[in-house]
Amino acid sequence: MVSVGLLDAFGGNAFDTESVLRQAGVAPAKFEDWELLSRALYRHHFDAIVFVIGDRDDQWRARLEKVRSQLLPMTWLLVVGRGRELAVCALEAGADDYLCHPLEVDIVRSRLAAALRRQHKLFNGQRTISCGPYLLDIPTHTLRLEKSSVPLTSREAALLALFFNNPGATIPRVDLAHSSGIVESVTSHAIEQQMYQLRRKLRRVAPRLVLSSSYGRGYVLHVTAEDQGRRTRTAGTAPSDASRSPSERM
Repeated sequence: MVSVGLLDAFGGNAFDTESVLRQAGVAPAKFEDWELLSRALYRHHFDAIVFVIGDRDDQWRARLEKVRSQLLPMTWLLVVGRGRELAVCALEAGADDYLCHPLEVDIVRSRLAAALRRQHKLFNGQRTISCGPYLLDIPTHTLRLEKSSVPLTSREAALLALFFNNPGATIPRVDLAHSSGIVESVTSHAIEQQMYQLRRKLRRVAPRLVLSSSYGRGYVLHVTAEDQGRRTRTAGTAPSDASRSPSERM
Protein backbone atom coordinates (compact mmCIF):
# COMPACT_ATOMS: atom_id res chain seq x y z
CA MET A 1 0.00 0.00 0.00
CA VAL A 2 1.39 3.39 -1.01
CA SER A 3 1.82 5.76 1.93
CA VAL A 4 1.04 9.39 1.10
CA GLY A 5 0.88 12.44 3.35
CA LEU A 6 -1.27 15.43 2.36
CA LEU A 7 -0.52 18.88 3.80
CA ASP A 8 -2.71 21.92 3.28
CA ALA A 9 -1.92 24.75 5.66
CA PHE A 10 -1.96 27.64 3.22
CA GLY A 11 -5.50 28.02 1.94
CA GLY A 12 -5.22 25.61 -0.96
CA ASN A 13 -7.87 23.20 -2.15
CA ALA A 14 -7.02 20.06 -0.20
CA PHE A 15 -10.54 18.64 -0.49
CA ASP A 16 -10.25 18.50 -4.27
CA THR A 17 -6.70 17.09 -4.05
CA GLU A 18 -7.72 14.42 -1.55
CA SER A 19 -10.62 13.38 -3.78
CA VAL A 20 -8.34 13.02 -6.81
CA LEU A 21 -5.78 11.01 -4.80
CA ARG A 22 -8.50 8.62 -3.67
CA GLN A 23 -9.69 8.21 -7.25
CA ALA A 24 -6.08 7.42 -8.15
CA GLY A 25 -6.12 4.59 -5.60
CA VAL A 26 -4.41 6.38 -2.70
CA ALA A 27 -5.80 7.01 0.79
CA PRO A 28 -3.71 9.95 2.04
CA ALA A 29 -3.01 10.83 5.66
CA LYS A 30 -4.19 14.45 5.88
CA PHE A 31 -2.38 17.11 7.92
CA GLU A 32 -3.66 20.65 8.37
CA ASP A 33 -0.68 21.82 10.36
CA TRP A 34 3.03 21.78 9.57
CA GLU A 35 4.02 20.73 13.10
CA LEU A 36 1.78 17.65 12.96
CA LEU A 37 3.40 16.56 9.70
CA SER A 38 6.85 17.26 11.09
CA ARG A 39 6.25 14.98 14.07
CA ALA A 40 4.76 12.28 11.83
CA LEU A 41 7.82 12.33 9.57
CA TYR A 42 10.05 11.38 12.48
CA ARG A 43 8.22 8.10 13.08
CA HIS A 44 6.71 7.24 9.73
CA HIS A 45 8.05 6.99 6.20
CA PHE A 46 5.85 8.33 3.43
CA ASP A 47 6.39 7.28 -0.16
CA ALA A 48 5.13 10.70 -1.19
CA ILE A 49 4.13 14.03 0.32
CA VAL A 50 1.56 16.18 -1.47
CA PHE A 51 1.94 19.82 -0.47
CA VAL A 52 -1.05 22.00 -1.40
CA ILE A 53 -0.38 25.73 -1.62
CA GLY A 54 -2.77 28.62 -2.02
CA ASP A 55 -2.54 32.33 -2.67
CA ARG A 56 -3.48 33.58 0.81
CA ASP A 57 -0.09 33.00 2.44
CA ASP A 58 3.42 33.78 1.26
CA GLN A 59 5.12 31.54 3.85
CA TRP A 60 4.66 28.30 1.93
CA ARG A 61 8.12 28.40 0.33
CA ALA A 62 9.91 28.44 3.71
CA ARG A 63 7.69 25.60 4.94
CA LEU A 64 8.32 23.65 1.77
CA GLU A 65 12.08 23.94 2.25
CA LYS A 66 11.72 22.62 5.81
CA VAL A 67 9.57 19.71 4.64
CA ARG A 68 12.17 18.81 2.02
CA SER A 69 14.97 18.90 4.60
CA GLN A 70 13.13 16.31 6.70
CA LEU A 71 12.35 13.90 3.89
CA LEU A 72 14.50 11.04 2.72
CA PRO A 73 15.87 11.50 -0.80
CA MET A 74 13.59 8.76 -2.16
CA THR A 75 10.39 10.45 -0.93
CA TRP A 76 8.49 12.14 -3.76
CA LEU A 77 7.46 15.70 -2.91
CA LEU A 78 4.61 16.95 -5.10
CA VAL A 79 3.39 20.54 -4.88
CA VAL A 80 -0.13 21.36 -6.05
CA GLY A 81 -0.90 25.02 -6.79
CA ARG A 82 -3.30 27.27 -8.63
CA GLY A 83 -1.01 28.71 -11.28
CA ARG A 84 1.95 27.74 -13.43
CA GLU A 85 3.84 30.85 -12.31
CA LEU A 86 4.44 29.18 -8.92
CA ALA A 87 6.07 26.10 -10.45
CA VAL A 88 9.60 27.52 -10.64
CA CYS A 89 9.50 28.72 -7.02
CA ALA A 90 8.21 25.34 -5.84
CA LEU A 91 10.85 23.36 -7.71
CA GLU A 92 13.63 25.66 -6.50
CA ALA A 93 12.40 25.19 -2.92
CA GLY A 94 12.78 21.41 -3.14
CA ALA A 95 9.69 20.01 -4.86
CA ASP A 96 10.20 17.04 -7.17
CA ASP A 97 7.14 17.87 -9.25
CA TYR A 98 4.42 20.49 -9.62
CA LEU A 99 0.84 20.18 -10.80
CA CYS A 100 -1.85 22.81 -11.31
CA HIS A 101 -5.49 22.74 -10.33
CA PRO A 102 -7.70 21.22 -11.54
CA LEU A 103 -5.94 17.89 -11.11
CA GLU A 104 -6.45 15.00 -13.50
CA VAL A 105 -6.67 11.54 -11.99
CA ASP A 106 -4.70 9.83 -14.77
CA ILE A 107 -1.86 12.37 -14.53
CA VAL A 108 -1.61 12.04 -10.74
CA ARG A 109 -1.67 8.24 -10.97
CA SER A 110 1.05 8.13 -13.64
CA ARG A 111 3.31 10.64 -11.85
CA LEU A 112 3.03 8.68 -8.60
CA ALA A 113 3.78 5.40 -10.39
CA ALA A 114 6.89 6.94 -11.96
CA ALA A 115 8.06 8.19 -8.54
CA LEU A 116 7.61 4.73 -7.02
CA ARG A 117 9.64 3.19 -9.84
CA ARG A 118 12.51 5.54 -8.98
CA GLN A 119 12.26 4.50 -5.33
CA HIS A 120 12.36 0.86 -6.41
CA LYS A 121 15.59 1.47 -8.33
CA LEU A 122 17.18 3.27 -5.39
CA PHE A 123 17.23 0.02 -3.40
CA ASN A 124 17.74 -2.15 -6.50
CA GLY A 125 14.27 -3.59 -6.03
CA GLN A 126 15.10 -4.90 -2.56
CA ARG A 127 12.38 -5.19 0.04
CA THR A 128 14.58 -6.96 2.57
CA ILE A 129 18.34 -6.98 3.12
CA SER A 130 20.17 -9.52 5.26
CA CYS A 131 23.41 -9.03 7.15
CA GLY A 132 24.58 -12.01 9.19
CA PRO A 133 21.54 -13.32 11.08
CA TYR A 134 19.73 -9.98 10.84
CA LEU A 135 17.08 -8.99 8.33
CA LEU A 136 16.17 -5.41 7.49
CA ASP A 137 12.60 -5.00 6.25
CA ILE A 138 12.74 -1.80 4.17
CA PRO A 139 9.00 -1.10 3.64
CA THR A 140 8.17 -1.45 7.35
CA HIS A 141 11.49 -0.06 8.68
CA THR A 142 12.00 -3.05 10.96
CA LEU A 143 15.15 -4.91 11.99
CA ARG A 144 14.42 -8.61 12.57
CA LEU A 145 16.23 -11.51 14.22
CA GLU A 146 14.33 -14.80 14.18
CA LYS A 147 11.12 -14.07 16.13
CA SER A 148 12.20 -10.73 17.59
CA SER A 149 12.09 -7.35 15.89
CA VAL A 150 12.70 -3.69 16.59
CA PRO A 151 11.15 -0.67 14.83
CA LEU A 152 13.44 1.89 13.21
CA THR A 153 12.85 5.45 12.16
CA SER A 154 12.80 6.00 8.39
CA ARG A 155 16.21 7.67 8.60
CA GLU A 156 17.70 4.79 10.62
CA ALA A 157 16.33 2.30 8.09
CA ALA A 158 17.88 4.22 5.18
CA LEU A 159 21.26 4.33 6.90
CA LEU A 160 21.15 0.67 7.88
CA ALA A 161 20.21 -0.32 4.31
CA LEU A 162 23.39 1.38 3.09
CA PHE A 163 25.50 -0.43 5.70
CA PHE A 164 23.81 -3.79 5.05
CA ASN A 165 24.56 -3.48 1.34
CA ASN A 166 28.21 -2.67 2.11
CA PRO A 167 29.25 -4.69 5.19
CA GLY A 168 32.86 -4.13 6.19
CA ALA A 169 33.24 -1.14 3.88
CA THR A 170 33.83 2.38 5.11
CA ILE A 171 30.90 4.59 4.08
CA PRO A 172 31.88 8.26 3.62
CA ARG A 173 29.94 10.88 5.54
CA VAL A 174 28.66 12.46 2.32
CA ASP A 175 27.08 9.16 1.23
CA LEU A 176 25.49 8.70 4.64
CA ALA A 177 24.06 12.21 4.51
CA HIS A 178 22.71 11.70 0.99
CA SER A 179 21.09 8.34 1.72
CA SER A 180 19.31 9.60 4.83
CA GLY A 181 18.43 13.11 3.74
CA ILE A 182 20.62 14.73 6.40
CA VAL A 183 21.61 18.29 5.54
CA GLU A 184 24.72 19.37 7.39
CA SER A 185 27.57 21.81 7.10
CA VAL A 186 31.23 20.96 7.53
CA THR A 187 31.07 21.90 11.21
CA SER A 188 27.72 20.20 11.86
CA HIS A 189 27.44 17.12 14.08
CA ALA A 190 24.22 15.83 12.48
CA ILE A 191 25.87 12.65 11.19
CA GLU A 192 27.56 11.97 14.54
CA GLN A 193 24.27 12.42 16.37
CA GLN A 194 22.49 10.02 14.02
CA MET A 195 25.27 7.43 14.27
CA TYR A 196 25.24 7.72 18.05
CA GLN A 197 21.49 7.01 18.22
CA LEU A 198 21.74 4.13 15.75
CA ARG A 199 24.73 2.66 17.59
CA ARG A 200 22.84 2.72 20.90
CA LYS A 201 19.86 0.92 19.36
CA LEU A 202 22.05 -1.73 17.73
CA ARG A 203 23.87 -2.44 21.00
CA ARG A 204 20.54 -3.19 22.68
CA VAL A 205 18.93 -5.38 20.02
CA ALA A 206 21.70 -6.45 17.62
CA PRO A 207 24.95 -6.89 19.59
CA ARG A 208 26.66 -8.67 16.69
CA LEU A 209 26.35 -5.57 14.51
CA VAL A 210 29.27 -3.31 15.41
CA LEU A 211 29.17 0.21 14.02
CA SER A 212 32.44 2.10 14.33
CA SER A 213 33.98 5.27 12.98
CA SER A 214 37.01 5.63 10.77
CA TYR A 215 38.48 9.01 11.65
CA GLY A 216 38.29 11.45 8.79
CA ARG A 217 36.74 8.86 6.45
CA GLY A 218 33.31 7.74 7.60
CA TYR A 219 31.69 4.76 9.33
CA VAL A 220 31.85 0.99 8.89
CA LEU A 221 29.57 -1.87 9.98
CA HIS A 222 31.02 -5.25 10.98
CA VAL A 223 29.23 -8.49 11.86
CA THR A 224 31.02 -10.24 14.71
CA ALA A 225 30.93 -13.91 15.69
CA GLU A 226 28.15 -14.83 18.11
CA ASP A 227 30.42 -15.43 21.11
CA GLN A 228 32.36 -12.25 20.39
CA GLY A 229 29.12 -10.28 20.31
CA ARG A 230 28.20 -11.65 23.73
CA ARG A 231 31.59 -10.74 25.16
CA THR A 232 31.29 -7.24 23.74
CA ARG A 233 27.90 -6.81 25.36
CA THR A 234 28.91 -8.12 28.80
CA ALA A 235 32.54 -7.11 29.15
CA GLY A 236 31.75 -3.53 30.14
CA THR A 237 34.68 -2.12 28.20
CA ALA A 238 34.96 1.54 27.34
CA PRO A 239 32.71 2.47 24.41
CA SER A 240 34.25 3.13 21.03
CA ASP A 241 34.27 6.57 19.48
CA ALA A 242 31.09 5.81 17.50
CA SER A 243 29.18 4.78 20.64
CA ARG A 244 29.89 7.95 22.58
CA SER A 245 27.75 11.01 22.13
CA PRO A 246 29.26 13.89 20.15
CA SER A 247 29.44 15.99 23.33
CA GLU A 248 31.39 13.22 25.11
CA ARG A 249 33.97 13.14 22.32
CA MET A 250 34.69 16.87 22.50
